[in-house]
Amino acid sequence: MIYGLTGLLGAGKGTVARIISREQRCRAWLMSDELRAMMRKRGLKTTRKGMQDFAVETRRVKGEGFVAELLAKKIRSRNAVVDGMRNTAEVRALRKRFGRRFRLLAVSAPLRVRFGRARKRSREAEARTLSAFRKSDRREAKSEGFGVRACMRAADYKIDNGGSLAALRKRVLSILERDRVLQH
Repeated sequence: MIYGLTGLLGAGKGTVARIISREQRCRAWLMSDELRAMMRKRGLKTTRKGMQDFAVETRRVKGEGFVAELLAKKIRSRNAVVDGMRNTAEVRALRKRFGRRFRLLAVSAPLRVRFGRARKRSREAEARTLSAFRKSDRREAKSEGFGVRACMRAADYKIDNGGSLAALRKRVLSILERDRVLQH
């Protein structure tokens, strides 16, 4: 099964990816790693804002689903996780490539919980203030080549990650079990 993950910053997509990759013994691919590699080739800094701007421009020039299409060509195994889907064209690209073997999972958590997680990660300036975090959130949720909220609405499964790691793990394992039953 190929699992695509969508959700806003700090929702827990990376944690879900690690749970799935351990259980399925598969690789977790990050959409952002593809963007970072493209940016490094051009000598660009990979700040959060820089990546957002680069993603918008790349999608404008090469198509909304370009990064997902590029990544899909690299996935050669039966099982994989694609973390960080940001618009519905990316979802369509993976659904087209993998068909019934693709599932989209939307990971969500309350704003303040996500802000706290982002602060603990200390990545660049993504979470210096709640106001800056909200601004970045709004941009990714529904504007300028992003559409995380639309992706979340299109998800096959929705995972609330506002609680404990144990509760999250239980939810994810339940999804994997359902999909194993569906595959047989």
